[in-house]
Amino acid sequence: MGMKERDRLHAVRNILEGRITQSEAARLLRRSERQVRRLCAQVQAQGERGLIHGLQGRLSNHCLDKELLGQVLSALHDPLWEGFGPVFARDKLEQIYGMELGKTTVRKLMIGTQLWEVSRRGKRHRSWRQRRPRAGMMVQLDVALAARSSSTSMTPIAASPTGSSSMKKTPSI
Repeated sequence: MGMKERDRLHAVRNILEGRITQSEAARLLRRSERQVRRLCAQVQAQGERGLIHGLQGRLSNHCLDKELLGQVLSALHDPLWEGFGPVFARDKLEQIYGMELGKTTVRKLMIGTQLWEVSRRGKRHRSWRQRRPRAGMMVQLDVALAARSSSTSMTPIAASPTGSSSMKKTPSI
């Protein structure tokens, strides 16, 4: 029994003996009051074993059977299957041997036995391009070049009542 289970057991026993309330125990254990009531019921029904996880000391429910694992690994190590990817190997396991496994399971087995190497894709190269002009962008003009290149020049007009000034095209003489 770990420290967490011991702390829970201590708090639950204090509740059952009437030393603290369920809400105080909930704050101590950082659980809701409902969970504290559930823990109390488990301790009353099963004793200390009610606080310990049911699969403690046992294999996981998602663990592969040792015999099936041996068959899969022997099939994957077959020289005819050299160069197979995880998904293709999984499909062949299902077609030939009737073993239905997930592609991630086969992938992890192949990586663990060094039949498959993890390869990461490189980042796509993005070349720089000039920004596209948009409405509202500031136009930057060199007045000297603009006067020489066109027959019209830009002359400032008096400021409007809103405080902004505008430019007026006038023919140059």
